[in-house]
Amino acid sequence: MRKFADVISSLIFIFISIWVIFKSIGMHVGTVAEPQAGFIPFLCGIGLSVLSLILLIQALIGGSRDIEAFGDLRHPATVLSVLIVYTIFFEILGYIIVSVILSAFVLYILGTKWWVATIWGLILSIGTYILFDRVLVVPLPSGILEGLLYG
Repeated sequence: MRKFADVISSLIFIFISIWVIFKSIGMHVGTVAEPQAGFIPFLCGIGLSVLSLILLIQALIGGSRDIEAFGDLRHPATVLSVLIVYTIFFEILGYIIVSVILSAFVLYILGTKWWVATIWGLILSIGTYILFDRVLVVPLPSGILEGLLYG
């Protein structure tokens, strides 16, 4: 049963990684010297596909072990749902707003109090926006905050 679950989950994640790679190419990947907005999602898609292929190969040749599942699937499923919403609203709302929501939500799922998760979400999102958009000059979508950020 575990082997079948590994095959199915690896195939699902391979399809997700292919989708992420194609979406990131649409956002313009750029080069290592001049990365664009799709560069990091492209690398993450490649990494996810490699790890998924390793799991698939292990499941098919019998290398995966029978171990007990890690627990409740609601949290990972919820985080996956939030990531899908993140990609949908990334261009519309902008990097800062969706990243605050994503990081605060993930921190809350991991057991942080909601107000601490929100503060850290703000710090992480604004900090990474400043780092990438202003310091490294990697354009990130500003969404509905465009007038405030570039006005």
